[in-house]
Amino acid sequence: MTRVLLVGLLLFVLAFALFSYKLTSVPDGLTGDEGAFGLNAVLLSRNLHDENDRFLPVFVLSLEGKDWRQPVMQYYFTLMFWLFGASLGIIKMSSAAYMGISAVLVFYLASKLLTKKYSFVAYFVFITSPIVVIHSHLALDNHAPIPFVVLWLIFLLDYTKHKRLVSLVCAGVFLGISFYAHKSMRSFTPVWSILTCLFLVKDVFWGTIHGWTKRLKPLLAFCLGLLPFFAVIPLLEYKYAGAIFGNQVASPTIYQFFTSYLASFDPSFLFVTGDTLLYHSTGIHGMFLLALLPLSLAGIYIAVRNGKFWLFLLAAFVFGPLLIGMTGSYHRASRLMALSPIFSLLVAFGLKNLREVKYKWVVSRLVTGILVLLVIVNGYDFFRYYWTSYSPATKNIFWSTEIDKSFKLLRAESEKRHLTPYIDYEITANQNSITRFLQTIYFIQAPAVWKTSLSALPKGSVILTPSQNADILQKIYTDLPFGHAIYIK
Repeated sequence: MTRVLLVGLLLFVLAFALFSYKLTSVPDGLTGDEGAFGLNAVLLSRNLHDENDRFLPVFVLSLEGKDWRQPVMQYYFTLMFWLFGASLGIIKMSSAAYMGISAVLVFYLASKLLTKKYSFVAYFVFITSPIVVIHSHLALDNHAPIPFVVLWLIFLLDYTKHKRLVSLVCAGVFLGISFYAHKSMRSFTPVWSILTCLFLVKDVFWGTIHGWTKRLKPLLAFCLGLLPFFAVIPLLEYKYAGAIFGNQVASPTIYQFFTSYLASFDPSFLFVTGDTLLYHSTGIHGMFLLALLPLSLAGIYIAVRNGKFWLFLLAAFVFGPLLIGMTGSYHRASRLMALSPIFSLLVAFGLKNLREVKYKWVVSRLVTGILVLLVIVNGYDFFRYYWTSYSPATKNIFWSTEIDKSFKLLRAESEKRHLTPYIDYEITANQNSITRFLQTIYFIQAPAVWKTSLSALPKGSVILTPSQNADILQKIYTDLPFGHAIYIK
């Protein structure tokens, strides 16, 4: 047990080290959603109320009433702020750590299906996938379902080996939690729930009628863990209208439905271009590394021939995005992140079987060597671009966080000189969730907004302002971002 924990810790440290490299500089800024998560995490960690003054809401309404924060990542960030304090660095590190934990779980699941050597392969495929690396730097919830999806598979696999009903209860619980981890799981979880039930009832109708009760127990155990998460949907929709299914119901034609669904498996999207939004992609690298395409196809082929749990994994991969067709989503890798652990397993499975082709030993080793070399080259190209060129290329689509320095200095001067802090109205007029988040980090009570002439500022004040010509005041900082300055009176 100690050895297992040590290996898990080392794998977490390795993944976290990779994910945290240039964590706050790539990308250069935040998205509005990150700001909303951060703002409400600060508020909830301090007084258990969100920006709407709701006490510990399941869903948080944000972005001026336009979007709901899903509970898993919102309360994860809240916990991290409560433990370590609120800061831009902490929210970014929290996301990297979350992905590191996911990587360890992928390794653990792989170790139950493959030898340890190929478990490491699945682990490295996961942590080097472009979609995983990119989201480890984003304080969003697109990757929130991953650990719960892996845990669902771990406990389902445990049941197939040991026939413990409690494992199925746990599998149902974790799949149920995934439903509330990200909006995309409204499409995945129902399909995977049905697939799991079919997997469990395949033997129910064989044998005598007197054995039905015993054979139904696995299905009932799984439903016991899962159904409570579905049962509360009407209540949650009543209290948080639109938080689960949105405010609009799409009615696609059959052609639109399958266009959207099949687009999820477009090879050019999966392995070359990636997400249509540059928030979630480099635009020149796919969701997964292109060099892994042959191994993934090999894994799929062997999974079909192998049957058993591998066939179930393949079915989960293929049919998981089925209901994406209802949303009209097209080439949105960020909504397919729940597939990344299964993809990693299929690649490792493909490599394992390629290496075990004994009657063509030389050919299999040669092909393996070529593929590994291509993966290294492909991975190097992705990381080189992401760490050096992605940030400048996407600078204009992310909101700058440079004002963080201004708020930090304003609080420092206010506390050091015992002055009342103010913020000029011109700065707050166009305030968004990001500036509110950064301001809330440093001020438990927001500084008063100054709307009149700076000359009327009361004595014993310090103000952050865009003005550079307030000669009546004492200027103490002039080289702040956006041309701002700090004055005292």
